[in-house]
Amino acid sequence: MKEKSIRCYNTLYEIQNVLVGISSFIASNQNEKYILKQLNFEEILEKEIDRMEMELPQLKNFIHPGGSLEASHIHICRTIARRVERRYVNFYGDKEEKKYLKIFNRLSDYLFVLARYMNHIQNIDDVIIKN
Repeated sequence: MKEKSIRCYNTLYEIQNVLVGISSFIASNQNEKYILKQLNFEEILEKEIDRMEMELPQLKNFIHPGGSLEASHIHICRTIARRVERRYVNFYGDKEEKKYLKIFNRLSDYLFVLARYMNHIQNIDDVIIKN
């Protein structure tokens, strides 16, 4: 469990670095010196999602967010990431400058899978939403 957690924490550290770079780009009125060097970051998130999903049971229903403390915190981060994605779209409107939209979209998906994964490695089952 420990080595699996460490890999997740390393990815979260990379995500923080990318978000600081994106924030600098936006806050600097799109100063070119703040453009991310690693423009394929959404591919890295996608690979991490695929890696974790290989160990997770297939999801066939909606689930309640929560479980372990870590997963609960990650679900909150996921909600914030979705909010940022919506505001980013509204901020740029129809402008061409939406280069980071894919990252925000994949980030919230990554956080959803990560929350499930953190529960999984702690032997906590997903709680299915019953209608």
